[in-house]
Parts: sequence; C-alpha cells; structure tokens
Amino acid sequence: MEKLSISMMKNELEQIKEMDFVRWELNDSSISFLLIKDEHKHTHEEEEEECCCHINGHLFKYHFFNISNIKIEGEECDNYKIIDLKCTSDSLSIFMHGYNYIEENSDVSIYFNFQNYTIEDLGNIKEADV
Repeated sequence: MEKLSISMMKNELEQIKEMDFVRWELNDSSISFLLIKDEHKHTHEEEEEECCCHINGHLFKYHFFNISNIKIEGEECDNYKIIDLKCTSDSLSIFMHGYNYIEENSDVSIYFNFQNYTIEDLGNIKEADV
C-alpha cells in the first residue's frame, strides 16, 4: 500500500459513513468490511425510511491488517445503518443499528486498532429481481 498522509487516510476511512454496511469478516489478524456506495438518488420518502433495502451501487471491500484490541458488541444482522464512525491513523470505531427480518434488531459496535489497510473495488452491483 502506498503511504498516505494521515489527513488523506482519515478522509478515505470517513467515507465509510456514506456507504451501506453489508457484512464484516473477521480472521486471525485482519477484519474486512463489505460496503456499498449508493449510486441511487433517493426520494424524500426513501430517506425517511429506517431501512433502505436497495442494494444498487458500487461494492467495496475494506481490509484492515494486523488488528489488535478488537471489541465487537451486538449480534450480526441482516442489514445495517451506520450511526457513528470515528477513526484515527491507527484505529477505527463504528456504531451501527442492525435490522433483522425475523429476529430482534440489535445495535452493533466494532472497535479495533490496525497497522494498515487496503480498499478493493469489487465493481457495480444491482439488486436481484424478485
């Protein structure tokens, strides 16, 4: 990974707030987030909905390596709304409200320190026709 300035890196990570959080994958010393950058222009009514289930957009995978001090609270859910995100040059904290179709909804928080990260562009996706 190319060395980024701290302000550029922080700006890059803060873009997560503007994306739809899909899922996280935790491994021994890394964590990855699947995120969708929404390319759909929402109407006022759609913005007022608590859960927008449209998944049209651009899919990204943020990989964080050499993580430590990881804390995950809450249960995995079917989809999420990001409430708050804080990042520094070596840590990330994200708080989300998780929505479930069958089970109870759950607040989820993830905190960890990391040494570096990469962003993988997985291309455009379009929701499945039902």
